[in-house]
Amino acid sequence: MKVINQLVRSWLLVACLVLAVIFVWQATRWAYNGALETMATTSGERLTLYEGTLREALSRYAFLPYVLAQDPDVQLLLEKKRGVDTVNRYLEKLNGEAEQRHFLSWTGPAIHWPPATGAMN
Repeated sequence: MKVINQLVRSWLLVACLVLAVIFVWQATRWAYNGALETMATTSGERLTLYEGTLREALSRYAFLPYVLAQDPDVQLLLEKKRGVDTVNRYLEKLNGEAEQRHFLSWTGPAIHWPPATGAMN
């Protein structure tokens, strides 16, 4: 009887340990899923904010293709590949008029000539 009693206690202890491990595993899984859901929500909200910021920044320069297409110096540059310095000064003037520090944050001249291979094709 003593052996059976000891065997029951051992099995009861093993069952309690198994239940404890399952409980800890489930609690960890629940916490992980909650944190993952929170991060997904936060990252989605940030992405929406970044998208709006980027769209706003790009909309500031929506006028640029039209304005550049009307300038004869830009047309000369595109057609005859001359007048880089003149176009650079023109872009700097436009930039100042638009009250922006830089067009798309360049350093140095706005146009580097000659362009990379295939850039004018």
